[in-house]
Amino acid sequence: MSQTMKRVKEGVLQLLENRKYKVESIEETESEIDILAKKKEDKKVLNFLVRIPSKNVVGVALVRALDKAMKKHGVEQALLATLERYTPAAKAESKKKNIELLPTKYPIFNIFEHVLVPKHELLSEKEANEVLKHYNISKHQLPAIQAADPAAKAIGAKPGRIVKIYRESPTAGLHIVYRVVVE
Repeated sequence: MSQTMKRVKEGVLQLLENRKYKVESIEETESEIDILAKKKEDKKVLNFLVRIPSKNVVGVALVRALDKAMKKHGVEQALLATLERYTPAAKAESKKKNIELLPTKYPIFNIFEHVLVPKHELLSEKEANEVLKHYNISKHQLPAIQAADPAAKAIGAKPGRIVKIYRESPTAGLHIVYRVVVE
């Protein structure tokens, strides 16, 4: 396994931790690394599969192979990670198959350890409904956060979900804000 694959693996494991997934298994070969992770959310168990290929260019064949692996493991969501590039066809195919492509420029460290990045938490549907009811508002009345925002990507926020952000302030103490994720 190359040093590059090891760096990507460390970044992916940090990403899974940020998303509150627990790693179930890691399978390493010369050509790829597969990581199977699980988490409980709203009394459901969510499975997540990550594949880190050794190839420099990720094409449709790798996306389809990951889709087959998803079906084999009974996984709803998957992530494909590389430090190189994705072909346009692979990007289009991954959207159809519910496979997230980790951007090549994605930081391979925990962005939440930086002093200027506040803690972000993805709310469950139940918690989101409680917040909306408490403030007597609808989702579209909340301020927005882009799905492409590095912090939103780190926690796996998808459009329509609500993110809770904890900000420390010397004057106000702990300040909590809510954002709705948009495209």
